This record gives sequence, structure tokens and C-alpha cells, in this order.
Amino acid sequence: MKSKEELKKLFENGDKPTQEEFWEWQDSYWHKGEKLPSETAGLYKVKGSVPDLTTLNYMSNMSEGDVYNVIETGDNYVYVLDLNNTGEPGWDKLSGIIDLSSINLQTVLDNGGVASFKNGIQTAFYAMTQGGFQAQTSNQSGNGSIGLGNNGEFHIGRNGRMVYMTNNGLTYGQDYSADFVDRSLVDKAYVDSKASPANLQTVLDSGNSAQSSNSNSRFSVDFENDAFDVNMNSIDGTGSSLNMTSTGFAFNWFNPVGNINFHNDISNNLVFHVVDYNSNTDTIINLTATHGLTYGDNYSSKFTDSSLVDKAYVDSKTSPANLQSVLDTGNSATSPNGENLISLDVVNGILSSSLSNSFSGFSSVLNQSPAQISFDSTQNDGSAKGTSFNQTPNTIILSSQKNDLNALLKFDALELLNYNEDYSSRYTNRTLVDKAYVDAAIAGGGSIGDFVTLAGIDVPSGDRMEGNFLLANYNILTETPPDNSIQFGFGELFGGVNYTGTFKTGTDNYSNTLFISPTAFQEIVSVVKDSINHRAEFDLNPEKISFKQTVDSSVIGIDIEAEGISFEGLELTTNDSYPIVVIDPATGKLYYRML
Repeated sequence: MKSKEELKKLFENGDKPTQEEFWEWQDSYWHKGEKLPSETAGLYKVKGSVPDLTTLNYMSNMSEGDVYNVIETGDNYVYVLDLNNTGEPGWDKLSGIIDLSSINLQTVLDNGGVASFKNGIQTAFYAMTQGGFQAQTSNQSGNGSIGLGNNGEFHIGRNGRMVYMTNNGLTYGQDYSADFVDRSLVDKAYVDSKASPANLQTVLDSGNSAQSSNSNSRFSVDFENDAFDVNMNSIDGTGSSLNMTSTGFAFNWFNPVGNINFHNDISNNLVFHVVDYNSNTDTIINLTATHGLTYGDNYSSKFTDSSLVDKAYVDSKTSPANLQSVLDTGNSATSPNGENLISLDVVNGILSSSLSNSFSGFSSVLNQSPAQISFDSTQNDGSAKGTSFNQTPNTIILSSQKNDLNALLKFDALELLNYNEDYSSRYTNRTLVDKAYVDAAIAGGGSIGDFVTLAGIDVPSGDRMEGNFLLANYNILTETPPDNSIQFGFGELFGGVNYTGTFKTGTDNYSNTLFISPTAFQEIVSVVKDSINHRAEFDLNPEKISFKQTVDSSVIGIDIEAEGISFEGLELTTNDSYPIVVIDPATGKLYYRML
């Protein structure tokens, strides 16, 4: 149940209370014709009326003593906490009535401004508030209401249909169009729903052309011929027209001194055409997909400083810069900082370029003339570095310098590619060497210092060579004799000399490898007999002398060192015929016997 303040908010100026809100207001007060128990009237709190008992039973937040009148039966009910001694709260029907004949309009207004009447056939309800009035009545034929709100709005109701008089005029509370009869006053929504507004289709169906009363302007649409025309003319000679067909359009504007036309042609190009009657001239501008925006003719004589000019005008006024035109106006150029210079003397055929960077220290110079081309590149980073290339008709010279070292390579038709001097002391493994170095190093019979080279030497059978042989940096292998009887070679190995020889005796191939270095001497002899590997090794170095023999997987050896003699593969035997240590030729094993 709403309070008085809550109910007042429903009836403020500009509000449009609903039927349910009016009923809630009515139900909040005790009807004048409602019965109240005389003996307990002072204990009861009259709350109002409800339509029926079902509505009463659904009400909540009741307090003991609350009294409601049920309009359907005219009975009054009070809310009790113990209904019929059941211990449960509920509504108890009251008996007897209270005589309210002494209550007048003033007392009604003083107690809420509400009055009601019911005689079993007709009921009535009246309410007056500050600035407003409400009256309702009902009988067997229906119900009606009339009211004036404190906002000045007037309303009339009949069987749930509400009509309001507001600032917007007489309006219905909702859509009652389904109940309208021929004499019903209808609302705007009903009229709008019944009216069929004219559209272009309906207009054209009834006539496809129109013109002004003075015939200066005309509008027509010809769907059959795919044509649309609009012509607007004034009495001063100014006018415009728009013509459209399925193949194109044209817009034309004119006045007494000129004409402007805009249309598309058969090639789907856009054409702007401006005519000046005073000067009897016209200008055409075309917009095409292939050439863009173009003039229809040479209009350069009409150009002003603000005119957009065409390519022909630009070409006629400008001469594209080329190398010749640049050199004719100046054959040299210098960078703003003066570090870089380029010069081209076409008359004498001389090209000069000097480029440098003071930050990095790099610089390069190029000079070209009919008789010479030279290029120099240097870097000054605390040390002198540079390369150069110089070509004349007969010679090409390449040079490189780093600090106090330099190298110069010359190429000409007579001496081919050659060093300027002896650089052999600086050669690395990847250096291209000159003929003098090769001749001194590998020429047959030649010598380097006190050493004799073996490269390319063929020693006749029975002869021998004597001297200090130079073997370093060479791998020398004799050709295999036809009978494969003997073969040997020399090669550099880990700072020493490695000699390998192969000898054939009968069906056995012996291999002998000898390694000699300043700190070691090692010889290994091996042969395969009857599918068994035989190998003998002798090793001599400043720390020890070693002898080792291997037969298949059996190994015996003797090491002689400063600490004593040690044996490898030594086995104990009880054969008294053996001395203390012996190698049995039958087994190839080393045995020792205990004394």
C-alpha cells in the first residue's frame, strides 16, 4: 500500500495516471458507504477498499487492525494475528456497521477528501485533493469517471476508455480504433493509418509530366523511352536543364551572356563545355580514363597566372635539363664543406673527382683523360693506408701501401704481370710468387743456400746423391717401378722429415717408415705373412729407447730409460732350457724364468 506522499506523486502537473493508479488511490481510503463495527471502531485502522476477496488475500505487509472493504460483496474485513483461534494470521469478516450520517463534506475533506456510496445496484466514489477532483460511478451498464488533475488536465473515462484534455488537445489514452463507429471522433494515428501518402510512383501513374503555371519550368519522366527531363527557366533568361537517358546525361546552365554544359559522350568521357557569348569563345575540358583531364584545344592564349595549364604549354616553356645543358652552364661542382669535388672538361676530355670524409679519414681520387685512367683510395687513421690503380695505353699498375710497407704490381704486353721488386720475404701460403722465387726454389739442380732440392731430380740406377737435402714444404714420391719392387718418398710431417719406402720380395710387401726430427727418431717395419700382421717398431728420443714387436694381436716390447729397463708382454715360464729372458721364435712371445 502506497503512502499519501507516494500517491500524490502520481497526480502532479503533467502526469497521466492510469486506471490502476486511480484505483490504488481510491483503495487507500475508507468509502463512506462501507460498514465498520461499532463496538471496536476505535481499535480498527480503516485502510481502503479492494475489488474482491482474492485481491485482499494477496495483500502483504499487513498490521493487526487493518480494515478493508471488499467492493464485490460490500463486506468489511479486519486483519488479525490469530484467526479463529488457529494461531495463524488472516482476514476476519466484521459484522455490524457504524453510523456515518454525522460525517459531512468538511469532515470528509478533513479526513482525506474521499467519499463513496453503494446501494447494491450502483456505487459511486468521490475524491477531492488540493487542486484536483476525481469522481467515479458504476452500475450494471458499466462504469465511468471524470477528473481534474492539479496540473490542469481534464479526463473522462468510460469502461476503461480514457480521454484526456491536455496541452496537445483532446487525446485518447491508447489506441481505441477497433471500437470506432462512424460518429466516433478519431485520433491522428487513425487518420495517418488510413491515409495513403502520394509517392513518385503514384504521381507518375497519374501523369508523367508537370509544368509551372507560366510554362517556364517543366518536369517529365518517360519510362517507356528511358528519358528524364527537367527544365527550369526564369523570365530574365536564366535557366538550367537536366536530361537523362539510358545512355548518358547532360546538365546545362545558361544566362544571357553564356552557357555551361556538363555531359558524358558516347565514349563515356566527361565533357565540360563553357561558352562566352560576349567574346564568342568556348572552352572544352574532357576527363578520360586514358589521358586524365585534358583541354579540347590549345587555349594557352587565354591562360592567366591562376590557370591550370596543359602539358603542351609546359613543354613549350621548359627545356629539360641534360648533361650537356648542365656542363654548358658550369663543368665543376663542390660540396658545401669543400671536401668533395667533381669536374668534367668536355673540350679536353678530362674527368676529375675527389671525394673525402674528414670524420672517417677515407678519401678517393679519380682522374680520366684520353691517355690515362687513375684511381687512388686512402685512409688516414694514424697510419698510412692506400691503394691505387693507374692505366696507360701500354701499362696497368696496381699498388698498395700500409705504413712503411708497399707493393707494386705492373702488367704490360712485354713483361706480363710482374712485381716491381723482390717481395719473397713477405710471401704467405696464398701469395702469388714470381718467377725468380720459383726458379730459386724448385729449378732442377738449383740450390737455396747450402741445401739441395729433390724436386724434378731423376737419379740413375746405381748412382747416389750427396748433400743437405731441402725437404720442407714438399711431398716427393717416386714413380712406381714396373715391377713394384721398390718405392719411396719424403714428406714434411709435424716439423720433421717422414720417409716411407715399400719393398717387394717374392710375394711379400714390406713397408718401412722412418721419421726424423730434432727430438726424435722412429722407424716402423711391417709385413703381412700368411694373413698375419707383423710389425716392428724402434723409437729413440732423449728420454728413452723403445723396441716393440707385434704379431697379430700379441705385443712384446722393451723400454730403456734412466730409471731402468721395463718389458711389455712378458710371460713367466718354467722351461729350464730358457735363459732368464728370452723371445721364443716359435710363439713370438717374451718369456722370463725365475731363478
